[in-house]
Formats: sequence, C-alpha cells, structure tokens
Amino acid sequence: MDDELFKDLIASAKELVSIEKGHKKPKIVHEISVPEAKAIRKNLAMSQRDFANTFGINVKTLQDWEQGRRNPVGPAAVLLRVIAKNPASVLDVVSA
Repeated sequence: MDDELFKDLIASAKELVSIEKGHKKPKIVHEISVPEAKAIRKNLAMSQRDFANTFGINVKTLQDWEQGRRNPVGPAAVLLRVIAKNPASVLDVVSA
C-alpha cells in the first residue's frame, strides 16, 4: 500500500473514532424512513407467511418487526420502502 493511501486510511479511521465519540459531526447523514411492515402487508392482503415467502423475509423477522421487537435496517428497510411505494413492480420482479 502506498504511503499516501495509508495516511488517508489512518485519517479516516481517526475521523470515525471522533464521530463515534461525539466530538465531531459526520459530513453526510443518510436517514431512511421505514414504513410499517404490517401496514404494507395488510395493504397487499397477505398473510405473514405469504408476505415473508414472497419477499424473501424470515417469518420470525417479520413478526419481530410487526410487534416492535426489532426494526428493519439496511437493505430490509429499503426493500420495505420499495414495496410500499410500488408493490406491483416488486411483485412483478419477484414472481418472474
């Protein structure tokens, strides 16, 4: 690894530690609002099992989301947003 790249990597790591400790604010913050999984599922008139199987979600995970024990994050949160916004397109893709 070249010295300049290594220095940049170390600087980035130090910046991350500073942000995590609350000494510095991140330059960019991405916030994704997550729609309610239960509302999406009900809107599609699907059982938990059908919804989970259709969209590749573990049934237990879906139940945890719906009962507030866990919250969808990352790709799962994005998937729920896409399903909520355009369910027909997602259903078209997953049923192909």
